[in-house]
Amino acid sequence: REIELLEQEMRNQNKLGAYQNVSIINSLVGFMRYCKCVLFGVTDMEFDAQLQTSSEDRVSRTESEDAPVIPEDFRCPISLDLMREPVIVSTGQTYDLLSITRWFEEGRSTCPKNGQELLRKNLIPNHAL
Repeated sequence: REIELLEQEMRNQNKLGAYQNVSIINSLVGFMRYCKCVLFGVTDMEFDAQLQTSSEDRVSRTESEDAPVIPEDFRCPISLDLMREPVIVSTGQTYDLLSITRWFEEGRSTCPKNGQELLRKNLIPNHAL
């Protein structure tokens, strides 16, 4: 719920033109998602699904340890969430479409992963991933 509130505040700040605030809030959202993943071992989609189930239907800790491990390459380096629409930028790095679009909307023109200046902002779908 806190992440949703921060994302709403980020949209509000963007409308006001407070781009530095948007950048700070976006970094905080990414950090919160990372912490949630580390502390609870779940992504946003898994966490939402767990909230919808009743307490007796929840998977026990020992059973969840048997769950398949999601490779880190399937997570967006910006949001740390599982990529739903992976796209490739001109440096060859892959990001989730929503995250990299937000990155560009904040006025950034560098590759988030390696800091290289992006000569083009073309996004190519990563069908292999």
